[in-house]
Amino acid sequence: MSYNPEEESEILLGGWNNDRFEGQLQWYPVVKKLFWAIKLDDVLVNGVSTGFCNRPGANCTVCPDSGTSLATFPKAHYD
Repeated sequence: MSYNPEEESEILLGGWNNDRFEGQLQWYPVVKKLFWAIKLDDVLVNGVSTGFCNRPGANCTVCPDSGTSLATFPKAHYD
């Protein structure tokens, strides 16, 4: 929902409006139901793989959230 009264916004429950999307919607299986997490195949920086998700024992997941502008990850991997 937009804070700007000049900007159109909407909330949809139980469906979606195809007029609000460009291209096709893509569906992914949820792997952790608590946060609607899906499997992350790779992390790219400037189009180059970091190899982060290809490490032995890596368990990369991402929680898509259109309502936040923050990206979080373990502090130990920040550098």
